[in-house]
Amino acid sequence: MSRTTHSLRNFIMSTFGAILTILFNFISRTVLIKTLGSDYIGINGLFTNVLSMLSLADLGVGTAILYNLYKPIEDKDFHRITVLMDFYKKLYRVIGLVIFVLGVCLIPFLPNIIKDYDRLRQLNINAVLLFLLFLFRTTSSYWFFAYKTALVKAHQKEYVLKPIEFVFLLAMNILQILVLILFKNYIFFIVVSIVMQLIQNIVCALKTEKMYPYIKEKTPDRLEKSERKEIFKNCYALFLYKINTVVTNATGNIVLSAFLGITSVGLYSNYTLIVTAIRSVVSKVYVAMTASLGNLHAEGDVKHEEKIFNTVNFITFIMYGIAAIGMAIVCNDFVNVWIGNKYLISPMEIPGTGFSVSFPLLLGIEIYVLGINLFLSYFRNSMGLFQQGKYRPIATIIINLAVSVFLVTKIGISGVVIGTIVSALATYIWYDPMIIYRHTFKTSTKEYWIKNLKYAVAVCVAGVISYKLCDVVNGNGIIFVILHGIICVLTSVAVFTAAFFRTEEFKYLSTMVKNLVKRKIK
Repeated sequence: MSRTTHSLRNFIMSTFGAILTILFNFISRTVLIKTLGSDYIGINGLFTNVLSMLSLADLGVGTAILYNLYKPIEDKDFHRITVLMDFYKKLYRVIGLVIFVLGVCLIPFLPNIIKDYDRLRQLNINAVLLFLLFLFRTTSSYWFFAYKTALVKAHQKEYVLKPIEFVFLLAMNILQILVLILFKNYIFFIVVSIVMQLIQNIVCALKTEKMYPYIKEKTPDRLEKSERKEIFKNCYALFLYKINTVVTNATGNIVLSAFLGITSVGLYSNYTLIVTAIRSVVSKVYVAMTASLGNLHAEGDVKHEEKIFNTVNFITFIMYGIAAIGMAIVCNDFVNVWIGNKYLISPMEIPGTGFSVSFPLLLGIEIYVLGINLFLSYFRNSMGLFQQGKYRPIATIIINLAVSVFLVTKIGISGVVIGTIVSALATYIWYDPMIIYRHTFKTSTKEYWIKNLKYAVAVCVAGVISYKLCDVVNGNGIIFVILHGIICVLTSVAVFTAAFFRTEEFKYLSTMVKNLVKRKIK
C-alpha cells in the first residue's frame, strides 16, 4: 500500500479512537464529579501532571526508536531490526526502574506540591497510596512490552492495533463507572485503569509478535559502541525537546496547585479536558503520518518533501484555525450545559484598561499556537533534526514558568495559559522553521512566513464573522452549542476556501482528496 493509504487508515482509526476516548472521558468525569465531587478532578489532574514530569526520564527513546527503524524497514534488514528491538527492550526496563525510583523519592515532598494536602486527609484520601498507584500505572508501560508496538508504528500499520485499544477502552470505562456508582471509591477507580492497561499491553505485544515473528528470535549481536553513542546523543536532544512538551502540559496544574489550590486545578482541568479532546482528535493527522514522513525523508527527494511540508502546513492552519475559533466561541456554553455555570472561569481583566478577555479566547490562541508547534516538531523529528537547537527548550521552560508564576498571582488561572503562549511564540514558532529550511530545504523561510501571516489573518476574520453570527443565533442548551459549533465550522471553511482556493497547497490537497475518493469508489 502507498504512504497515503497507510496514513489514511491510521488517521481514520486514530480519530475514531480519539473520539471514543473523549466521549468516555466526559462520561466518566461527569460520573466522578457527581459521585465524589470536583476535588477528585483536581487530584487526578495534579498527579497525572506530576508523573508526566517524571516520564521525562524516558529521554525521548520512543521517538528515537521510530527514527532508527525507518531505514532498516525500508531495506528489509530484519536482523538489524531485531538487534535494535533487543537494545530498546533493555533500555525501556532501565527507564521504568529510574522513573519508579524518582517517584518514590518524590513522596516526602507531596505536602509541598499540594497546597491543600491537609484537605486530602479530611476527604479520607491516602495521598501516598494514590500517588504510588499513579506511579505504577506510569512505569508499567516501560516494564510490560509496550516498546514492541513501536515496530508496528514504524511499519505505518498502527491501525492494526487500534481495535484492541478500542475494546479495552470500552471495558475500562464501563468498569470504572460501575465502581464509582457501586462503591464510590477513587482507589478502585484507579486500580481498574492499571489492570486494563497491563492486559492491553500484553495483548498488543502478542499481536506484534504474530505480525513480525522474527523479533522473538534471540540474537547474540549487539549494537556497535558508536551506534549506541549516536542513539544516546539523539536521545539527549529529544529529552530536552520533551522537557518542553511535558512542562507545557504540566505547568498549569502544578503552578495552580502551589499558588491557588486544588479547587482551581479542578476548574482548570475541566477546560483542559476539552482542549485535550480537541487536540487529541486533530493531532491524529500527524500521528497517522509519522511513519510516512520518516519513509519520505529516507527516500531523499527534497523537492517533494518541501511540497508535502507546505501542504501539511496548510492543513494545520485549517484544522487548528477551526479548532481555535470553536474553542473561543463555544467552550463556555458547553461547560455550562455539561456541568453548570459554577464551573465557569471568569474573564481576565486587563489592568488599567477596563477591558476583559474571555478564558476560552486565550485557550483558542493556545490551541492554534501549539498546533503549529506540533506540526513543526513532527517534521523536524522525521528529518532527524534532533541536535539542531537542542538547548532552545530550556529557554522555553524558563519563560513558561516565569510568566506563569508571575501572572497567576496577579490575574489568576489565565496566567498559566498566557505563559504557555508567550513561551511558544518566543522560541519554537520562529526557530523550528529556520532549522527545517536551513538543514533540509536549503532555502529561505521568507515564503513560509508570508503564508502563515495570511493564514493567521484568515483565522481572525473567520473568528469575528463566526462570533457575530453566533451572537445573532443566541440561546441556551445543547442544541445551541451544536448549532454554534456548526456555524463556526461552516464559516471558517467558507472564509478559508474563498481566501486560498487559488493557492498551490489548496489545489494539491483537493487533488489528493479527489484521488483518494475515486480509489475508494473503485
